[in-house]
Amino acid sequence: MSESTGSLVWSTSIGGSPSATASVYQEDLFVGNSAGTLFNLSTANGTTNWTVQTHGAITGISTTSGLIYAESANGWITGFRPGSTETVWLAQTGAGLSTTPSISDNAVIVGAGDGSLRVYTPYTEPMN
Repeated sequence: MSESTGSLVWSTSIGGSPSATASVYQEDLFVGNSAGTLFNLSTANGTTNWTVQTHGAITGISTTSGLIYAESANGWITGFRPGSTETVWLAQTGAGLSTTPSISDNAVIVGAGDGSLRVYTPYTEPMN
């Protein structure tokens, strides 16, 4: 939306219902859909920079310190670098996830469907 006029600036299709709040890192917008696709879009015009398939319907996206974390309803958290579709961090929580991951002091914090709060340290845990 334009700040001065409130008019639409751009619109783009993401091939399914948006399933998580979008997250911005520098000039990139990250949004996921119910089919489990993570989109990296240009904030300027909505052009798709890249897409990657995750482990399930995306329920949350967070960006920090050069990593993007996509959380799936079926319990997976996947980490990517902004300029790449390569998975650099992966965790299976063992419980459904329905909240946006919170990032603090190099920790990824998620609320799980089993009523637990889980904290992961992505720089020290191995990929599953």
